[in-house]
Amino acid sequence: ANKALHRADVLDKQFAQLKETVETETKKKDYSHKELSNAINTYSKSLEDSSQASIPYWRRDDLRKQVKKLKDSLDKLDRDRKAAVLTEVVDEAKRLIEATPNATFIVHEFKALSSGKALDGAVKQYKNLSPSTCCMFLSVDEDAGKILAMSNVPKESVTIGLKANEWINNIQDLINGKGGGKDMSAQATGTNTSCLQEAMEKSTAFAQKKLGIAPAPSKLKVESKA
Repeated sequence: ANKALHRADVLDKQFAQLKETVETETKKKDYSHKELSNAINTYSKSLEDSSQASIPYWRRDDLRKQVKKLKDSLDKLDRDRKAAVLTEVVDEAKRLIEATPNATFIVHEFKALSSGKALDGAVKQYKNLSPSTCCMFLSVDEDAGKILAMSNVPKESVTIGLKANEWINNIQDLINGKGGGKDMSAQATGTNTSCLQEAMEKSTAFAQKKLGIAPAPSKLKVESKA
C-alpha cells in the first residue's frame, strides 16, 4: 500500500512538472505544439501502464481528467494561434509595403506556419497596394515538417522575363517540393524545412537575373526601383 501511494505521489509530481513545462513553453510565440503534445501523450501512456495498476483508482482517474484538460487547453491555444496567423501576416505585409512601396520585387519569410491562406493574404495585399511588385513568399512549419513557397508576378514583369512558375521551379528541388502554376501565379509545398535561407538567396538571385537588376553589395530582401 505504501508503494502504491508513493507511486501515485510520483505521478502527481511528474504531472505538475509537465503542466509547468506546457504553461511556460506556450508563452513563447514559437513554441512547438507537436513536442508538447508528444510530452502529454507520453505521460498519459505511463499513467495507463500496467505497472500503475496498484495506485488508488480515484487518484488515477483524477490524473486522467487533469491530463485531458491540459491537452484540450493546448489544442485550443494551437487553434487560436493558427487563426491569428492570417491577421498577423496581412498586417506584416502592409508594413512591408509602407516601408518600401512599389518595390521591383520582394523575397520574404512570413511566420505563416503551413497556412497557404495566410501567404495568399499577403500576396493579395501586394496586388492591391503595390501591384507592380513581384512577390516570393515563404513560410516554414517545423511541427508539420513543411515549407511553403508562393509567388506572384505582375504582367509587365512577365514580359521582361520573370515568370511565377519558373521562379517557383527554381527552388522546387531544393525544398523537396511539389507544386505548379502559371506565369503570374504559382506555389509549391516541400519537406526540406532546413533550406529556408538558401531558398531565399536563390530566389533573390533568380529575380535579379530575370529582371536585369545588378546584385546589391549587401544581402537585401527587397530591391527598389531605380
